[in-house]
Amino acid sequence: MKLFGKKKKNVRKKAPKHVRMMRLGLWQLVKKSRLREKTRMANEWAGEHKGTTATATLGLLSLSLLVGIMMLFIGADEDGEPSLEGIASVSPMFNGMRRIQENKNYEVSQVEQMTLRGKEIKQELDSLIRIPLKSHDDSVQIVIKYKQLEMIVRKLESSR
Repeated sequence: MKLFGKKKKNVRKKAPKHVRMMRLGLWQLVKKSRLREKTRMANEWAGEHKGTTATATLGLLSLSLLVGIMMLFIGADEDGEPSLEGIASVSPMFNGMRRIQENKNYEVSQVEQMTLRGKEIKQELDSLIRIPLKSHDDSVQIVIKYKQLEMIVRKLESSR
């Protein structure tokens, strides 16, 4: 913490020269063409003539739709089917999405199987621990089951 040091002022860095020149050119173009005034006047006219504006907008959209449909059928094959060569094939994308979903489902099933196996091992471990007099084989089985259970828990935690 500086108690007596100079405080730095928040100084904006200058933009590169080509960016400044581009901004200046665009500002001059907008000012010269009086774009703000024209936009304001167009908005005022549209506010006063809402019906005409809506009709013109819908008419232009309908016209562009009709032109698009006509262009689609003008470029049709001999069968009358539209030529869709310009549209990319989407089947590889869908196959990839299916593959991803299948992998997710497989992973979920593996986690469920590991969870079930972990519960089984825990029950076996509990039953082995409850035995009052344990043999050497019982102790070895307890250690083995405990290690298996630890490994399953680690895998489940890492798959989250």
